[in-house]
Amino acid sequence: MLRRLCWRTFIRYIRDGVLEEAFVHEATHTSLDAEFLACPGWLAAMAADGGAISTYARDNPGREDLAESMGPYFAASERHGRSNRVDAVAVETARRCIPNRIKFLDGICHDRGWTMAVKA
Repeated sequence: MLRRLCWRTFIRYIRDGVLEEAFVHEATHTSLDAEFLACPGWLAAMAADGGAISTYARDNPGREDLAESMGPYFAASERHGRSNRVDAVAVETARRCIPNRIKFLDGICHDRGWTMAVKA
C-alpha cells in the first residue's frame, strides 16, 4: 500500500510540475529540521516576519515552516542565482513575506559554504 501511495504521489508531483519543490521540501525535513526548526534564530526570524509563506506553514509552524520556506528561499535568494528562473511575482512574494527567514537561511548557507549558483 505505501509503495503504491508513494508512486501515485510521485506521478502527481510530476504531472503538477512540483516535483523539484517536493524534493526540496522533504530534503529540508530530513537534513535541516532537527538542527534549525526550533532554534532561537529561526524562531526569531519567524516572529519578525509575522506570517508564513503558505497556509500549510501557518497551520503547522512547528513542523512545516522551515520546509515550506526553503523552496521560496532558493527562488528568492540572490546567493543561489535562481531568481531569474522563477516567476517574478513568486520571487517578490517570498522577499516580501519571509525576508528574515531568507536572511537566516543565507546565513546558514554562508556559514557552511553552501552555494548553488546556476548559470543561466
